[in-house]
Amino acid sequence: MKKEEILNFEKMFSLELRSTDEGAKSEFYSHFSTKIDDFAKHMATSLWRWHELYETIPEKDERQGMVVGIVFMTINLNVQSFKLFISGYTVAGGALFRQAMEGIALALLCSTKGLPVLDNFMADKYSTNDSIHHLNRNAKAAGVNPESLKTLNAAYRVFHKFAHPTKLTIAASANFSKEAAPNLGAFFDPAKKAEYEKDINGRVSFAGVLPNAVDGVANNLKAW
Repeated sequence: MKKEEILNFEKMFSLELRSTDEGAKSEFYSHFSTKIDDFAKHMATSLWRWHELYETIPEKDERQGMVVGIVFMTINLNVQSFKLFISGYTVAGGALFRQAMEGIALALLCSTKGLPVLDNFMADKYSTNDSIHHLNRNAKAAGVNPESLKTLNAAYRVFHKFAHPTKLTIAASANFSKEAAPNLGAFFDPAKKAEYEKDINGRVSFAGVLPNAVDGVANNLKAW
C-alpha cells in the first residue's frame, strides 16, 4: 500500500475519533424524538425512586449499600446505553443494555432475603451472566411482577445477540441504504429504520418497568 494511502487512512481514523457524531444523533432525534423523551421521563422516575431508596439506607450498612450501588449502576448503564444507540453506535449500545438488564436482575436477587447471591457477589463468587436465569427461578421470592419479567426476558433475548460477534453485529456496520457498503464509526441507516424502532420500543418498555423494579428492591430490603 502506498504511503499516502496509509496517511489518508490515518487521517480518516483521527477524524473519526474526534467526531461528536452529531449527524447520526440528529437523524435519530428527527425520527424518534417522542420516544426518546418517553425514555427520559421513565429514567427520571427511576432515579427519583433510587434517591428515595438511598435516603433510607443506614450509613455504615455495607451490604445494603452494595445493593443500592447496583441499582444506581443499572440506571447509569441504561442511560449510557441509550445515548450510544441514538448516537449511531448500535452494537456498543446493545452490549451495554445487556449489562443494564443483568444489573437490575442482580439487584433484585441481592435484595431478596434468604438468597445467597449478595454474599457470593461480594465475595467475587457469583457470575452476573446467570442473573436473568436466576431471577426467573426466584421471581416469586424476589417479588417480581410476571409482566415485568416478561418484558425483561423479551428484551434480554434480543440484546444478548449484541454481546458477541454475530450476523447482526456484522450487519450493523453495513449501510444498507447504500448497497450494504461498509461504514466506519457511527451512522444512521434509513434502511434500518424499522429495526431501530423495534430496538427503541424494547428500551422504552424496559425503562417503563424499571421504576417498579427499583421499588421491588426497596420492598425486599425492608424485609431484612
